[in-house]
Amino acid sequence: MQDSLSISTISTKADSIAVSPLYIYKDTTVASADADMDYGFIEYTSQTLRDVLPTPIFEESLLKEKTYILKKPLTLHKIQPIQYTQTWTFSIIILFFIILSIGFKFFRSRCLDIIHSSLSLKSFEILNKTPNPLVLVSAFLFFPIIALLLYSAITYWFPLEINHFGHTKFYLFSIAAIFVFLIVKIFLIKFFGLLFRCNTQANAYINNLLVYMSFSSLLLILPIFASLFTHESYKLILLIISLSLFVLMSIIRAFRGLYIIIKFPKFFHIYLFSYLCTLEILPLLLVYRWIF
Repeated sequence: MQDSLSISTISTKADSIAVSPLYIYKDTTVASADADMDYGFIEYTSQTLRDVLPTPIFEESLLKEKTYILKKPLTLHKIQPIQYTQTWTFSIIILFFIILSIGFKFFRSRCLDIIHSSLSLKSFEILNKTPNPLVLVSAFLFFPIIALLLYSAITYWFPLEINHFGHTKFYLFSIAAIFVFLIVKIFLIKFFGLLFRCNTQANAYINNLLVYMSFSSLLLILPIFASLFTHESYKLILLIISLSLFVLMSIIRAFRGLYIIIKFPKFFHIYLFSYLCTLEILPLLLVYRWIF
C-alpha cells in the first residue's frame, strides 16, 4: 500500500478525466500524465472544493441591526409571564349563575321588574312607588362582578404587579374598596337630601343607582367570563367590550338620575351642584390622578 492515494487518468483525444472516490470532474490543470503522480490527496481535495463549490459571499453579522432571514430591524419586546386563570374565578361565576337561577325561579316577576325599570323610565317610576326588596339584594351582586372585571383588566395589563401583590388578595381588596365607595356615596346622597330637604329626590336617585347596579352585573357577566377563560388573542377585545359596556351604563345611569331629580317640582340647584362636585366629579379626578 502506498502512503498517498494515486490518481489514475483516462486519456481521451481532447483531454484527460481525473477519477476519484470523492469527485469525478474534468481535469484541465494536468499538463502531462506524469504530473498526476506528484499530485497529493490534500492538494487534490482543496482544488476540487475550490473549483466545484461556489465562492463564499460576505454577509453582515446577525448581531447587528438586521436579521438573517427577514432583513428587518430587531425590536425588543418585554417578556410577559405566562398567565394562568385562577380556579376560584370559575367558582365565583358558577355561584353567580346559581344565585341568578334561584332568583328567576322563585322571584321571576320581581327580577323582570328590575330589568324593565332599567330600560324604561315609566317602569322605574312604578318601581319607585312600590318598593322591591329584591333590588337591594340583587345590587350586592354588583360588587363581585365589577371586582372581577377590575381583576381581569389588571391581570392582563399588569401581570407582574398582581403576581407580586397576590391574586386572591387583590380581588378581595377590590370588593372591599368598591363596597366602601358605594356605601359612602349612598350615605352622602342621603346626607345632601336631608340637608336640602330633598329626601324624595335622594331616594329616587338611590333606587336608580341600585337598579343599574343590578342590571350592570347581568349585562357584564358574560363578557367578563369570556375574558377570563378565552385565548389570549381575544382577551383584549373582550376586556374592551366589558369596560365600554360598564362606562356606557355608568353614563346612562348618571344622566337618567339627573333627569329624575330635576323633574321633581321642588328641586334645589345647590343640591345638584353639591352632588355633582362631591360624588361624580371628585371620584373621577381621584381616579385620573391615581392612573396618570
